[in-house]
Amino acid sequence: MKLIFCFGILLLCVRVEAQVINIEQVRMSSDSLGLHGDVKLQLSIQKTTKSFVSISNGGHLTYFMPRQSVLLFGNYSLAKGEGENFTNNGSIHLRYNRSLSNRIELELFSQSQFNSLTKIDHRFLNGVGLRFQLTNYDNARFYWGIAYMNELEKLSGNSQDLFANRFSSYFSFSLLPQDDVSFSSTTYVQPRFGMLSDYRVLNDNELSLDITDRLSLSINFQIFYDTETPSSVPNLTYDLSNGLNYKFGN
Repeated sequence: MKLIFCFGILLLCVRVEAQVINIEQVRMSSDSLGLHGDVKLQLSIQKTTKSFVSISNGGHLTYFMPRQSVLLFGNYSLAKGEGENFTNNGSIHLRYNRSLSNRIELELFSQSQFNSLTKIDHRFLNGVGLRFQLTNYDNARFYWGIAYMNELEKLSGNSQDLFANRFSSYFSFSLLPQDDVSFSSTTYVQPRFGMLSDYRVLNDNELSLDITDRLSLSINFQIFYDTETPSSVPNLTYDLSNGLNYKFGN
């Protein structure tokens, strides 16, 4: 119970770098019911012309029930040097899944996030969709998902809230060539209803190497494109990071 309480406090503090959150990378599968999860932490301290500290942490909890599950995910990233914030980003995501058949799941989700670099003071969204399992191989898993979502967004320097309805589709696969090595990749496309020229595309890739049964090293590369960004914010952004991941559960 102490572990669950401490992790809950962590999730209440968290926030994420990307504007589109890749839930595929934090999904878990388990043959046993109950609570499972993981925690990630990355810390960097540098000294060049300025002192520079970067920290990224987060994790998720998944509670498995017969034919259904609830996932809570959060992440926070901060880079700061000599009193100046270079990045300050994060999100929290709640998702409910229910199996409709062996290969089809119903998904309901809600998300809150902010991103200082892309001038998002806050963004709230809710959605519903379906997730399809395309293969059932043990060492190669492919999925496709479609969803409808509505979002409310407040940008820095803009007093008006922005409303949008979006279609979200993703294709995801994971490869497990060895017991201690895995690679996953997910691509999201999110066009806006009634304005197809307004869309977002995210490609997120992760290589994971197991150190022990519960501890692993991960290397992540993410590239993001948004056709509609605030002034001075680039349409194309990317991120390369690495960190440690600790899993817990039955």
